[in-house]
Amino acid sequence: MTINSNTDKLIDGEVRYKASEYNFDGEISDTSALFFLIQKEKGKSVATIFQSRKKTNFLNLHLNQNPIWEIKVNADISDFDLDLSSLKSKEIKIESNFSSGKINIGKPISESRIYLDLNFTNLKIDLPDDVDVEVITDKNFSNVDLIGLEQIEKNIYRSKNFDRTKDHFVIELSSNFSSVSFH
Repeated sequence: MTINSNTDKLIDGEVRYKASEYNFDGEISDTSALFFLIQKEKGKSVATIFQSRKKTNFLNLHLNQNPIWEIKVNADISDFDLDLSSLKSKEIKIESNFSSGKINIGKPISESRIYLDLNFTNLKIDLPDDVDVEVITDKNFSNVDLIGLEQIEKNIYRSKNFDRTKDHFVIELSSNFSSVSFH
């Protein structure tokens, strides 16, 4: 699964699930939004159908940079790469079980919140170097790399200037048997 921001449409992308392939498309007007999941034409021969079943399932999603997004991702038993670096988002929620992934996040809008609920997941999070962050953890048998953050309370870690900046991230992390690193 990949998410990035290279489209002029509001939302665009493609999906492949099992033996079929789909295009995901959307249109927006002043009053409504309309989204489509369109099945691509199936192959005619048995060999083509058999080969398509062997392909990996995937979702490639492209989001427009202009709106302020609320992003919710449920990634179970998957590899994911979310490039949200040029998107504006006030809230991001990631639920992941038995997965591996990378999230590249851009600048916060005021106090942007990130909620991570991870079980048996390996996650790398890239944040901008000049952004302040607070991480609130609830971790069980998990390795969380919080290098560069100071421990404020038992489960709360902050960057040095967190209290002095208006634009920052608050990350709530619940993890079980997972590995999380912030870069």
